Amino acid sequence: MDPITRLSALGAAGAGGGNTYFFDRIRYGSSGTNYAAIQGNYVDSDGNLYDVGYIVDLTNTIGFVIKRDAEGVIQWSRTLSSTGKNVQFYDVASDGTYLYCVGSQDINNSTGGCLVVVYDFNGTLQWQKEFHASSTSVGAFSNYIAVDSSSNIFLSVREASTYTPVGVIKLNSSGVVQWGKGYYYAPSPVYNYNERYDICIDSNDNILVNLRIHSGTSLRTSAGLVKLNNSGTLQWDLVFFSNYGFPNFDYGFGVDTDSNDNIYWGLNYDANGHYIAKFNSSGVLQSNIEVGTGSVYPKTYVDYEDNVWTTGQGFLQSFDTSLSNNFSRKFGSGGQLYYGKPFRGSGSDGIYVSNKNNNIASYRGYTFYLPADGSLTGTYVSPTYGTFNYEAYSETIGAGTSYVDLGSLTEITWSPVATTTTNTDASDTFTNEPFFIG
Repeated sequence: MDPITRLSALGAAGAGGGNTYFFDRIRYGSSGTNYAAIQGNYVDSDGNLYDVGYIVDLTNTIGFVIKRDAEGVIQWSRTLSSTGKNVQFYDVASDGTYLYCVGSQDINNSTGGCLVVVYDFNGTLQWQKEFHASSTSVGAFSNYIAVDSSSNIFLSVREASTYTPVGVIKLNSSGVVQWGKGYYYAPSPVYNYNERYDICIDSNDNILVNLRIHSGTSLRTSAGLVKLNNSGTLQWDLVFFSNYGFPNFDYGFGVDTDSNDNIYWGLNYDANGHYIAKFNSSGVLQSNIEVGTGSVYPKTYVDYEDNVWTTGQGFLQSFDTSLSNNFSRKFGSGGQLYYGKPFRGSGSDGIYVSNKNNNIASYRGYTFYLPADGSLTGTYVSPTYGTFNYEAYSETIGAGTSYVDLGSLTEITWSPVATTTTNTDASDTFTNEPFFIG
């Protein structure tokens, strides 16, 4: 019996409402020797799955977009490459008509840029552009993208220079820059390196972006959260520190909003635990819980039913809006598996998430389509790469920690620079390597 049919015997509804949960990884090329590092996911209203990422085992990496049906079968694929440059996709968003992919090109060169590439749902390239926050002589990177109700595009961007701010660039649907805003935190000691992290849009088309702030002297870090309206006007911002005067919230990973515009933020606290913090739309802390120990880079996502999801090193958890735990699951020891941010299509009974294996060079990726109610458990075996146990995640959900808001970020105005790129767009060969039920 083929893998999809065997998985169908579980008898639960999958991506398109059928019995189609699956786990797999994807190989690239006619010989199938290279692996796809999947970074971002999207599920459309028909349950079709879209993956973006890059091919890792090449002299120069190439970006890709793959469409699969609800059973995980590849429908089409596109690759984007450039001679002598690395091209990588990190995230994808959609307005229901187009796929908006964001990443970087020539990332090992200080002049590398933030790359935005748009495809329709047939895989036809619409446009590709490179964006810099101030000058094309300064590198710019972006890992996350969001699209509002009018198909405007929002990028979280960082320049590749010392004492660099992180911020937001707004584009219209054709890629024309509307405005740019940058943020940094600079009391004594000076903070000189701000990472770009997740960005999301609430129901009123406001923008939430979370930052990671590095210290230039102590090498400690902190987390910041910024809310803007659609015109780029700052609504409020937060910077979290511990009571010891050092930045202890060293990562803010993943921010999203529910149907009432409450905000859910995934945080690491000084590498000692990972948390979800809930705020109302005015930025007032409502509650926070500890969802596990260790430094595991939690990513937070809210689905169409207002389930709050968090992922990290080997685990996948679901909560309601009061942060009561629905279920927790883990793959094996979890030591080498890093989940990406999940995505759930409207009306779907499944949750779709990518995963990277840190035990293999180059973070070769897996994809997982799992029941959103947590009902799937057991052992899954592939004849080529071993066994995974999908089991209960036993860590107790604990109380939150004290939050100290140290103050405000400094806002600057950017004048982003855009250039049209000419990377090579092509079809290529990708193949599935599915898991089997053991």
